[in-house]
Amino acid sequence: IPSGRTAYVAIHCTEFTGSGSIVYTLESDTDSAFTAPSTSVEIAGALTGVTYRVGDGNANERYWRITGTVTGTPSATVVAVFGIL
Repeated sequence: IPSGRTAYVAIHCTEFTGSGSIVYTLESDTDSAFTAPSTSVEIAGALTGVTYRVGDGNANERYWRITGTVTGTPSATVVAVFGIL
């Protein structure tokens, strides 16, 4: 990826039940096995209900994934989009 590019991510939670929260993060790595992923974008705020969150950060690696860290026992339906400009 050429230098100076920005990674963008958006998470739209359309349904949320249970108690707790989910924190989504956009991770990147230089290899597809994600042996040493770095947090490229931490999406602002934990999901605790129906909401929309966005984030951006440096786009400097080849492989990307969105991960979620769950606290408690929530259940959520989400749509995620990601792009590099």
